[in-house]
Amino acid sequence: DDFGKHIKVTFLKNVDKHETIVKQTTLDKLKGDTLTAVDNDLSAWFWDEKGISAGKSDKFKVKFEFVDNGKDQNQFQGDKLQLNWTFDAQQTAGEER
Repeated sequence: DDFGKHIKVTFLKNVDKHETIVKQTTLDKLKGDTLTAVDNDLSAWFWDEKGISAGKSDKFKVKFEFVDNGKDQNQFQGDKLQLNWTFDAQQTAGEER
């Protein structure tokens, strides 16, 4: 059984110190997917405006939770996760100054 099917991934954002669930899925569904702001409007998950303006930064949180399915899951004892995140900047057409 795939360990990733038992890991719930919750993307959160902090709005005035309140956590808001933006998107929820399982690790196995994310594995191998390439999420981009262009194809999936990823930036809209976290920010009201499109993307992050030059010179600005934003923070978001991701929570990982092992989901108990009520069955024997002892095979996962001692398993570990190693995650590699890649964030690529994409620039839109600018204005001539």
